[in-house]
Amino acid sequence: MFRVMSTGQIKGGVKNIFKLSERRSPWVVDITVLGKRQRRFFATKREALDYLDNWKLARKMDLQYFISLSGEQIKDIKDAMDALPRGKTLLQSVRKAWRFFSEYNLHELADKYHEIKKNRRDSGSLSEGEYTHIKGRVADFKKHFGAFADVTPQALLAYLRSKGAPKTVALWKGTISEILDFCIKKGAIAENPIRLIHGDELIAEKTAGIRKRGSLSVDEARAFMSLLERKYPQYCRFFALLLFSGIRVEEAPRMKDEYFRYDERKIVFPAQIGKVKKAWTLEDLPENLWVWLEKYKNTPIKRPSNTLRTALGKRLGLPENFSRHSFSTYHLSLYFDSARTSKITRNSEQVLKDRYFDALVDKETAKAYFEILPCDS
Repeated sequence: MFRVMSTGQIKGGVKNIFKLSERRSPWVVDITVLGKRQRRFFATKREALDYLDNWKLARKMDLQYFISLSGEQIKDIKDAMDALPRGKTLLQSVRKAWRFFSEYNLHELADKYHEIKKNRRDSGSLSEGEYTHIKGRVADFKKHFGAFADVTPQALLAYLRSKGAPKTVALWKGTISEILDFCIKKGAIAENPIRLIHGDELIAEKTAGIRKRGSLSVDEARAFMSLLERKYPQYCRFFALLLFSGIRVEEAPRMKDEYFRYDERKIVFPAQIGKVKKAWTLEDLPENLWVWLEKYKNTPIKRPSNTLRTALGKRLGLPENFSRHSFSTYHLSLYFDSARTSKITRNSEQVLKDRYFDALVDKETAKAYFEILPCDS
């Protein structure tokens, strides 16, 4: 028998809800179950009333509902209730646990996303370099995540942090987020878990082993090119372009033999080659570059695999993006002319000043860098 009473004592009535002013949670629900008196305490009268209403509803439905359950199911519900954190409901916990579950196949949708990018590559609206990066990221994502239930914000945060420097993490985050947005459009999931990760979380903790951005010393650059000539000559042309012309890593593999004008000592770039999709011509390049290009003229401009690049980086302690930073540092040091360097690197003069003016070296050292030649020259 239940009656909701007003605050305080009511003569002759049953006190189902009353207030004890000396408690932090003063509102009390007083009920009797199987002959035993039980009390539940709440901060507000509204919470107490809600509890009593739900209790009454459960009393009406519990026998009909529980008769349909097996003993294992009833025990499962009881065990789940016992495992709940304090103050959490079973419904809240189940919804949270299955928030990112989907019956769709994650790998099939990732493959469809990849197919769209491949079609864009084939049509010319996506460069080969960009497509290669996306293809690799999709494959790696599939390797680490088997189903949508695995793709939680916490798992994604750890996954993205493992990718290295902030710029690299941002590129990976963009691709993975685009995959998940594609899945939303296909009706597989309702929200993108990556959007629950704050940007600062990705850079708050520096990942161990990330190489610092910086330049090679002259001796390090010479030793690096000497190592390539001895063990990996097929990559000499690629790295000579990077170290002695400042060309970006993703631009070099797009180069073709007809772009090189050896007699005129210049390189002509079509619009589709560069980062900004604008045609330009590189002139006033250091003479040692042409010596390297002449020697390896018949060697394809081939980018080494990510595995080899990582291995060389660890073995030699190569800084992040060392080739472009080395060129910019030594070229500015040699000529101290930001406008001249800017025409080659296609960075603004202000960017060059902000990044490299505090790292300049003396002219003799800079001159020695641009005198690095193949072993038999």
